[in-house]
Amino acid sequence: MPQTLLAALPYAIALAWLLPALWPGRALPRHWQAAEIAALAGGLLLLPLIFLPTPAPWFAAAWLMQALIQLLGWMVLRYSRRYMQGEPGQARFLRAIGCLLAAVTLVVQASHLLLMALAWIACSLALQTLLTFYPGLPAARLAARREWRASRLAECLLLGALLLWALAGGSLSLLPGSPQALADGAQGRCCTNPPPAAAW
Repeated sequence: MPQTLLAALPYAIALAWLLPALWPGRALPRHWQAAEIAALAGGLLLLPLIFLPTPAPWFAAAWLMQALIQLLGWMVLRYSRRYMQGEPGQARFLRAIGCLLAAVTLVVQASHLLLMALAWIACSLALQTLLTFYPGLPAARLAARREWRASRLAECLLLGALLLWALAGGSLSLLPGSPQALADGAQGRCCTNPPPAAAW
């Protein structure tokens, strides 16, 4: 598979999560069905990518984690669909879970540190919505307050680290610097087999 398609795949998966979540209308059974299909299809299609050449060594592990996330999301949706029958807040739950899983998809597969940080913040906001889905429960309010404090602290530290890294001249890209390495999909081969001139 061309590396450009591999690079675009996480964004396509995130969009697949957002479409059922933001799909207008009141046909909730179709929303649930679309979300479940997107999750199951995404998980099954991602598993073969583990064995393909990747732009960086850690991409194979990221693809495996991504497939597990999609399949876990499918199981959560299957359970939630039965549990929330007749619940008036189903549309709000679908928006929150869709945004959460789309953001997690970008965190796992982001090739740029700034995008990863923004997706991390989006994860926190979506999780906050899910924790306060039943705001009348004292345990839910307590968990939401603790999550809010911990998440804001983590986000401040993350953005501060990114700022210091950028000021120090570090690249925010997580991809190999060599275009040939990106095209070949194997940075290690470029490093272990240097050109004859480099041997001198």
